[in-house]
Amino acid sequence: MDRAEARLDVDEALIATLTADGVLSRQHAANLEEALRSARIIGAAIGIVMENRAVSEAEAFMSLSRASQDTNRKLRVIADEVVKTRHLSLVPEGL
Repeated sequence: MDRAEARLDVDEALIATLTADGVLSRQHAANLEEALRSARIIGAAIGIVMENRAVSEAEAFMSLSRASQDTNRKLRVIADEVVKTRHLSLVPEGL
């Protein structure tokens, strides 16, 4: 298990504890869990772009953001597609 996965497990456990204690509503907890999943997918997509294009983390994120804007699709949707397919055809190069 890598550090990101371990951190995700800790974050999810914390959310579950706060929900059980009544500190977080179930809806708020669900929103936080979705945000964690989205962040993880976006991070994975950034890594794929970095590796394939030999660019920095910031440049990879900017490329994914540009693809999101250019296609009028959410960043997490673009990231999910990149992670699932490993295709970077929608992700612009050299911004």
